[in-house]
Amino acid sequence: SDEDRIWFLTRLPVHTKTAIAVTEQVTEQVPEQDKNLRREENDNLTSKQSRQMSEHIERLIGTLTGEMKRTELQAALGVRHRPHFLQVYLQPALAGGFIEMTIPDKPNSPRQSYRLTSAGMMLARLVRSGDTPN
Repeated sequence: SDEDRIWFLTRLPVHTKTAIAVTEQVTEQVPEQDKNLRREENDNLTSKQSRQMSEHIERLIGTLTGEMKRTELQAALGVRHRPHFLQVYLQPALAGGFIEMTIPDKPNSPRQSYRLTSAGMMLARLVRSGDTPN
């Protein structure tokens, strides 16, 4: 949002397959040239979203050392807004299997911490060496 809190920006992630399916349904009645243009735009959008998401996950993975609480991770990344951190950093990293909860049975525990999984450790090595996958 802006400083006066007149507007705000919300990002709604869409699964790639869903976006493509919806685009194909909507464009069934559009001429072939327009279909190709829309597919190209859709591919560019989803690849941009994927790159942004992977950049956030890479930052989180590169920052996570040992076991860290959510507040420690947020502070280390310089992200103050909790919902933004959860939606953009933590949940995608958990869903991708790069990090795991130390107390998975109690996700809302005040003692909850996060640590790297084996996949996260491999990605962390790549992130720290500068050879991040694209």
